[in-house]
Amino acid sequence: MELKLTAKMLALDDRNFHCWTYRRFVVRVAGVTPVEELKFSTEKIMANFSNYSAWHYRSKLLPQIYSSTAPASKLPPLAQVLRDELELLRNAFFTAPEDQSAWFYHRWLLAQLKAMLPNERSGDDEGGEPSITAADAFKPVLQGELDMVKELLELEPGSKWPLVTAAFLHAELGGPGDELHAQLQELKRVDPMRACRYDDMRAVQGSK
Repeated sequence: MELKLTAKMLALDDRNFHCWTYRRFVVRVAGVTPVEELKFSTEKIMANFSNYSAWHYRSKLLPQIYSSTAPASKLPPLAQVLRDELELLRNAFFTAPEDQSAWFYHRWLLAQLKAMLPNERSGDDEGGEPSITAADAFKPVLQGELDMVKELLELEPGSKWPLVTAAFLHAELGGPGDELHAQLQELKRVDPMRACRYDDMRAVQGSK
């Protein structure tokens, strides 16, 4: 009964933070599985990409479902699931590029994927082959996301959150400096209240 009540309330206002909090309590008491709740969050996101609570809920549910996967389980590894989530985000970005909800979840996904990489260097150093660090191994993921954001900016020039993400990805990749500085300058124009923050970002990058 209470679970249905929360579903009804969220159908009326899908960003009601109080209702989302209460739903998590009801789910815990009623023993509803994380898989069922992940399906619910997907339904809410597909109905409205601008739903921070639903995106945040996924960040709690996915590790519960996939992080402790046993070798014999038919479930895919968490890293693969998170990569699939990047595809879901692209639909949100190209539908509502100015909404911050999906962009925050995007940053969380990248942080989780990066943390899953081994810290040690890999490669045949003794044989003369260059070794590969975790940062090097992660660069193709970052570059793929940057290419996607650049494509979006061609359609939505001057859009704040794609610009913020492009600047972040450029900084993570280590350049090129001119392009990063141009994006920070554009951010100062479209988001003047945070101009000092963008100046600080430029100064930090310039000192590297």
